Amino acid sequence: MGDKISLLMAIHCHQPVGNFDSVFEFAYEKSYLPFIEVLERHPAIRLALHYTGPLLKWLETNRPEFLLRIKGLVERGQVELLSGGFYEPILTLLREDDALSQIDAMNRYLQDKFECQARGAWLAERIWEPKIPLILNKAGIRFTIVDDSHFASVGRDVESLDGYYVSEDEGLSCFVFPTSEKLRYFMPFKLPQETIDYLRVKMERGFRAITFGDDGEKFGLWPGTYKWVYEEHWLDNFFATIEACEWIETRTFSDYIASHSPTGQIYLPCVSYREMLEWSNGYFRNFMIKYPESNRMHKRMLLVSRDIAFLDSSHQAKDYLYRAQCNCGYWHGVFGGLYLNHLRSAVYSNLILAELASGLKYEPVRALDMDFDGKDEIILVSDRQNVFISHYGTVFEWDYKEKAVNISNVLTRRYESYHKKLKEQSSSGCSPDEVKSIHDLNVSNVKDLSVLQYDCYLRESAVDFIVKPGADIEDFYCHNHLYGQISFVNNSYLEGNKVFSHKGIWINDRIVELKKSFSLGDDMFLIEMELLSGDISEIEGANIGLEFNLSLFDDRFSSCKGRLKVPEKELWFKDKWYGINIMYKASVDFDMVYYPVETVSESEQGIETTFQGTCLVFLWPIRALKDRLLFEIRLG
Repeated sequence: MGDKISLLMAIHCHQPVGNFDSVFEFAYEKSYLPFIEVLERHPAIRLALHYTGPLLKWLETNRPEFLLRIKGLVERGQVELLSGGFYEPILTLLREDDALSQIDAMNRYLQDKFECQARGAWLAERIWEPKIPLILNKAGIRFTIVDDSHFASVGRDVESLDGYYVSEDEGLSCFVFPTSEKLRYFMPFKLPQETIDYLRVKMERGFRAITFGDDGEKFGLWPGTYKWVYEEHWLDNFFATIEACEWIETRTFSDYIASHSPTGQIYLPCVSYREMLEWSNGYFRNFMIKYPESNRMHKRMLLVSRDIAFLDSSHQAKDYLYRAQCNCGYWHGVFGGLYLNHLRSAVYSNLILAELASGLKYEPVRALDMDFDGKDEIILVSDRQNVFISHYGTVFEWDYKEKAVNISNVLTRRYESYHKKLKEQSSSGCSPDEVKSIHDLNVSNVKDLSVLQYDCYLRESAVDFIVKPGADIEDFYCHNHLYGQISFVNNSYLEGNKVFSHKGIWINDRIVELKKSFSLGDDMFLIEMELLSGDISEIEGANIGLEFNLSLFDDRFSSCKGRLKVPEKELWFKDKWYGINIMYKASVDFDMVYYPVETVSESEQGIETTFQGTCLVFLWPIRALKDRLLFEIRLG
């Protein structure tokens, strides 16, 4: 039986690149500031704090006095600051030199602003892969924190874990502290005494140390927690209760390492915390399978990283790249992430800015297997635009360089398991006398279930199809407008600086063959379509459709469903978010169907509807393809 137990606490605070200034401000007022105010009143409490780069930069600009308070806590030995990737990337999803540079940037920032040398690092989303010891060791980091569920994944009993462990890769090692999931659900959602009772049991069984590591936002920012943690004084009472227990000592991680040897060795697989494993079907990289939009962002990031690898890490282009590596926009759990279009937009914006800042001059056409599926994608490049064309002849990224915006960044509407809560019309909130973990909330903010629609193809642009006769607006909105089944799609191919695609569609036991081409100038993006073969006499009532999905907002087309029934040859889309104007002009009169693309996703506030973009479907009678149809697009 031991006479004391060490409680090792790490509080992680983060706001992603691209988040709204008002969110930073609200989080500061409700969580970051009051936590430090309480900590200052309890000088005997020692712990580790981790603030990510985006948050530190916001604090430096908007609340510099807060950084001085943190520095004071560091100077008196009450707080140990943790390093990590500066812009909170998933380290193992980066090229190694980027991962090391991200940690180095944080190490240098902590040294410059707080005059401290970081010895430990926080892992974004506690994503562990076997290369982590090598990366951390090379970056000069001695220890990190993971969940006890990481250890359970290799058969370890979580209730037997004590202190810290050693792991290595290629002979380079780091120390690993397992944080208790039980404490994550106790703090701050249970009375302080329940945590104390749990620690007493551990101490009486001879355990030396137990680790708690979790988000700082759960102390005040998560729903219902501000009242409980601060107005009803949970945190003050918790710290005071610990101070009153002579058998509990709070210590920093580095201090504990200095006086205690490792408990043992451990090799961990690819793993994260339990909830993340549920969201990702057991492995974080599965997000890139479930969500092709995530995969494309990730592979686009790697492409830029390779292109500018020759630059020094201090170059402005590298900082834009590192910003684009912030993990939040790449995945989806209870925290919105991928479903928040402003976070995805921030990723693309910084990647475009990185390319521009690098000074690289790209060839007008690039063909490469960008997403590593074994088939080449083709990139058309001009001074003002980048157009990324898939091997099946659609545009999956469309960059307007002057605004640093991917204007075709629209998320596909797809089924999520929590949608069944809406279909069952069941929702519940917190009871008046209980504060719930964010993982246990079940709140719906969706009032109209008709928004719950699912797409049968990805939300890309320049998507061509044949529309069944008589299709109305609701058919388009519900993706019930297609006529015939796709028989074949040939890989996109190049002839000079022009990209071609060719596909066949089964209609009435025969194949209708369509050919489409793309070309790009400085101010103009041209699409040509023609009918190669097939008897269309039996489908005279059908239309040819060309669909564009824009991550933009025009009051006329983005707020409701509609159809322009008066024939037009030219249409302007005038975006009010970025100030982008797009002119669509065709060689033949067209009609157009339009509607907002909205998704239903889960966030820390509950299940809610999110505007993703605007869908425009241009329509011509099928006979218009007997001659070549020209469709010209200009950005301004």
